[in-house]
Amino acid sequence: MLKEKKLCQQEILGVLRSRTETFLTALKLCYREPDEKNVHDLRVSARRLQAILELLGEMKGFDSLKKVNRKTKRILRIFADLRDIQVQQLFLKDFINQFPILESLIYRLEKREEKEISHSIEEMERLDRKQLKEELLRLNKKVERNLKKKEVHRALEDLIQRDYHRVMDSKAALTLEDVDTFHRLRIDCKKIRYRMEIVEPLLVSTLPLTEPFKKIQDQLGEIQDLTVLLTEVEKYPELCAEDSTNEGFSLWLTNRLQEKMEDFYREGEDIFGVVNEHPLFLTTNSLTTNKKAVMKMSGKNKSEKLCKLANKKDYLDKNLEEYIKLVGEPKFLCKKCGRVAEKEKQLCKAKKLT
Repeated sequence: MLKEKKLCQQEILGVLRSRTETFLTALKLCYREPDEKNVHDLRVSARRLQAILELLGEMKGFDSLKKVNRKTKRILRIFADLRDIQVQQLFLKDFINQFPILESLIYRLEKREEKEISHSIEEMERLDRKQLKEELLRLNKKVERNLKKKEVHRALEDLIQRDYHRVMDSKAALTLEDVDTFHRLRIDCKKIRYRMEIVEPLLVSTLPLTEPFKKIQDQLGEIQDLTVLLTEVEKYPELCAEDSTNEGFSLWLTNRLQEKMEDFYREGEDIFGVVNEHPLFLTTNSLTTNKKAVMKMSGKNKSEKLCKLANKKDYLDKNLEEYIKLVGEPKFLCKKCGRVAEKEKQLCKAKKLT
């Protein structure tokens, strides 16, 4: 599944060097001018650096990188509130003609942005950036000296399996009644996306893998941004007021958030389908299948739906009798694909038959 060990080691060394350089450049630019683009670039570069550091952390002998990783997390925290404010301003400005009352909120956010910039710069001054740079460069040299002795393949495979199963567990827990479940899935997808950028060039298969996770992360990121903005908007009664000509921005925002959640709940299954069919995860899934019999319809794996399993290659040929038992006395209809089943939990979008 992965390329030969030597090629993997060379690729990982190259990723560590390039991500270190990108992070240090972004850190310098953001300290000079913490505008929306520079803050975004710094946070992305910090997450990408974290991904390679956490990969190396799977191997013995690289304990010193934990200290560096803690500093990158601190930088993410320093700019977290500022990033939220900047994203909110960009979103609100697109709707100011539709909701003129937003002008006052944008003004408040601009004032808060000024304070957050000052606060972020103060926090950055407390951080010894020169020392952080030296620690990163030393770490690069240490990895270059010692990586050839490490079990690179095993570390990669273990990390991939853990990340994948964490994502699938979060996906199984997803519910429209709890927006926090979308946030948890977003965090897990974000981690695996930045790690897959490392792993994808090392795979023998040329099928894309990073792009599906990026699509998932983008959609969930929009849901998270709307959730944070709604929390902010609800602090101001004038934005929640309704009259004959104005539905109230808060209500409009709530409806938009609900629509985005429903869209992802409906369409996300197709994107995850691409991920699940990748050879890398087919191998992982086959291991799970042997242990937990997830391809059986007997209810041992509740996350498997008729809608999905019936489309799997050769499934009906091998499990036809069991399938017939499940659909022989239908009580529910799937609004998504039209299949029927005896139990509601066996369908993706179940509706009770009258």
